[in-house]
Amino acid sequence: MRENSLTNHIRKVNKILNWVYFILAFIMLIAGIATKTIASSIIALLVTIVSAFVALYLRQKKMDTAATYVLVASALAQVIPLLPVAEGSAFLLAMLPISIAALYFNKRLYIVVGIIINAAVIIYQLGTPNFDLAANLFSDIFQIIITIVIFFLAKEGGKLILNANQKEAQAKELLDELHKTMDAIRTNTSALNVDISKGNEQLEVVREISSSITSATQEITTGIVDQSKSVTQINQAIKEADQKISELTAFSDQLDTVSTNASGVVDEGSEKINTMDKQMAIINQSVTKSLETVNELNENMDEVNNFLSGITQIAEQTNMLALNAAIEAARAGESGKGFAVVAEEVRNLAVQSANTVAQINQIIQQIKDKTKNVLNEVSRGQIATQDGEKVVKAVNQNFEMIQVSFKDIGRYISDEISRIGNIANLFSHIHVEVESIASISEVQASSTEELLATLEEHNSSIENMYNLMHGIKSSSDNLQGVIK
Repeated sequence: MRENSLTNHIRKVNKILNWVYFILAFIMLIAGIATKTIASSIIALLVTIVSAFVALYLRQKKMDTAATYVLVASALAQVIPLLPVAEGSAFLLAMLPISIAALYFNKRLYIVVGIIINAAVIIYQLGTPNFDLAANLFSDIFQIIITIVIFFLAKEGGKLILNANQKEAQAKELLDELHKTMDAIRTNTSALNVDISKGNEQLEVVREISSSITSATQEITTGIVDQSKSVTQINQAIKEADQKISELTAFSDQLDTVSTNASGVVDEGSEKINTMDKQMAIINQSVTKSLETVNELNENMDEVNNFLSGITQIAEQTNMLALNAAIEAARAGESGKGFAVVAEEVRNLAVQSANTVAQINQIIQQIKDKTKNVLNEVSRGQIATQDGEKVVKAVNQNFEMIQVSFKDIGRYISDEISRIGNIANLFSHIHVEVESIASISEVQASSTEELLATLEEHNSSIENMYNLMHGIKSSSDNLQGVIK
């Protein structure tokens, strides 16, 4: 089972913090040796080293949650004891574990860390001998506000990752459906090629039979020229021959109608194949648009990161102004005029922070809209694929109709062979009965030549149909090649 994006994110954060702890321990060790104060910082150094090794061990065992708790707890354990000696930089120091907790996009973890660190700061301030409520109240409130703002950022970041997981799963399902559809098209195309091959074989048989009919008719024409018998018998025989020829013409017309119907079915099949090509083009366009939308989504995420950098800068400036306000208040005593000026600047920066957060919300909304566009485009691709499947089924049905039409052609041609055999017997009887009527025989020969011309046209139609079937076979092969 594939790991989700949130788990991968937690592992990356743990890995980075693990290396940061190792580097921090190394720096603390070098600084302690250089300043000869390693004894005073030995506890912090040991906490850092032990936390780093424990977290490394847990990460190797794939216990990512436990490693997270160890790293965050280590940050709290190092920051809280330093609050009494940090003085003016206590706010910045307190933001360190809060920022680390926010990296995990875990609401519960962030709330616990925020409560602990804010409570520690308040307890430290209340325990200060010369605690000034007025001087520290604004700083505490601002710290709590920053904590809440970062909380909502972490919360929304977690939602984005969860939404990304859902979209990825949906995209995979749609891709699987597309693969199934393509497999079905490939299977149906193979079956279509088999049916076309059978149709070509039947057309080849029809061509051979038609050639035999033509040869037999030519022999009949030669025999009629040599016929000579009494006029009465010849006239009677000619009437019978005319009747047989009329029947033969009727059957030839029926054969032509069947051939025309078969050509219509083939044309309709070609139109269906063209429609399927258009549907496949729609799928390609939808996939292209999906890629473009995902690229735009990445660009918007970059903008979100830029806005987050702006919030960080504003927080740093606000902290400096808070420090200046505290200094001014201490110098001015009761008057507090300088504090009022600095406090106004702090308020302006807070407003700027709120505007930045609003812009971030707008960007996030754009991301949601573009994600929705991706879903719509993929849905269009699915619909187009389903239409393509229907078209392939329709083509298959049309070629089944072609097969039926070819069977009808074979039956009619068999009837023609039987009737032409009767004509041959009749003309043989005329040849025995009549030998002296050359002129009438020439007229009959002329009629037979017309029949021969009709048969030749019929042969030409069969040849065209045969070539058309080869063209359809080639188009089907090309389609199968495209699918592969």
